[in-house]
Amino acid sequence: MKTFLIGPRDPLIVRDGKPIGGDASIETLPFPFPSTTAGAVRTRMASPTGEFLFAGNKVACDALRSIPVQGPILAEINAEHEDTAIQYLFPAPRDATVFPKKCDKDNKVTDVEVQALVPGNLEKQPQVDSIVEAGLQLIVAKKESVGKPFDKAPVFWAQKEFLHWLEMGCVSGEVLKPDELGIEGLPMETRVHVVIQSGERVALDGGLFQTKGLRFAQGKFGKTRHFALSVRTEPRTIASEPLDLREELAPIGGERRLARWRASKLDWPTLPEKIRQSVLTHKKARLVLLTPAMFCQGALPDMTQALWALDDKRAKIVGACVGRPVVVSGWDMTLGARGEKPTRRLAPAGSVYFVDLGEASPTAIEAWLGRMWLQCVSDAEQDRYDGFGLAMVGVWEERK
Repeated sequence: MKTFLIGPRDPLIVRDGKPIGGDASIETLPFPFPSTTAGAVRTRMASPTGEFLFAGNKVACDALRSIPVQGPILAEINAEHEDTAIQYLFPAPRDATVFPKKCDKDNKVTDVEVQALVPGNLEKQPQVDSIVEAGLQLIVAKKESVGKPFDKAPVFWAQKEFLHWLEMGCVSGEVLKPDELGIEGLPMETRVHVVIQSGERVALDGGLFQTKGLRFAQGKFGKTRHFALSVRTEPRTIASEPLDLREELAPIGGERRLARWRASKLDWPTLPEKIRQSVLTHKKARLVLLTPAMFCQGALPDMTQALWALDDKRAKIVGACVGRPVVVSGWDMTLGARGEKPTRRLAPAGSVYFVDLGEASPTAIEAWLGRMWLQCVSDAEQDRYDGFGLAMVGVWEERK
């Protein structure tokens, strides 16, 4: 698959589906859904000259929707060479809790400590019906901590620290600088606009509104960090038309604001050998979602899917760290079905699933790792094509 970087030149607007409020403000999501980038990628592939090739061709449009698009993942890029990703950043895993460790004289946190959450038992085990019915263990702290979690913990973790967290099996007590761990999130920029009367070139009375967009830059002048969205897809031929992404300046998101589309010189990380060997040896793994996932059973995947097959048995989820669901909807532009898409509740990015692989053979575990590492694990095939449920695998240790 090809890896591309989408670098918005202006603040990116990805609507949350809410109507414009009383303050005439158009809000944006804190990060695009996979369906946003999947739609934009397929549109660009099918518009080599600017005109959509398959207008009115339902068969070709259905084939276009089957092109897999993975992502988006946040990438830090070189400001002078926008096709060069310095590193990738991933959603903070929900099995990690960040605590302030040290402050300076101005009471600003200078060091943080990362503590792990794992499936386990407490001395006084509470009865939680929903957990018992699902056959899951409670998620508990691997080490007792004092104080409140850091309220400005990074929303996106740096690639080095994220992979280290996956490799170390939830080892607690990691002390880091907040900037080393990651970034708080993309800043939002507010702009005020005026409505122009059609054909008159004059403003409409009272026609003021504002938009809030994601700015893919962080920091002050001289120390600015630049970011982009990273996606992966593969070329296809549909209706005798060869389709592929091109390097160009093209719109994405609301108001058709422009972004630079460039092939990336840095591919996504491969499965670390340390993780592979640990999973093969201990037959336990953590599955971390990098994009929201759609599961028919709510927070948990359908374990009868072929994705979870191991020889003649299935992998088993013994615990899960899943945050509040995120809601996605949209507008269906499919021929003959134009209208509102149904509202769906997704398991959020950063959710962690603790998986027991039982007595599976090494061959079956190798195949399972190949189906999970930077692959989409949502239940429905179309959701996987659209990039929902992109995942990585790590190791874990039980609480003793």
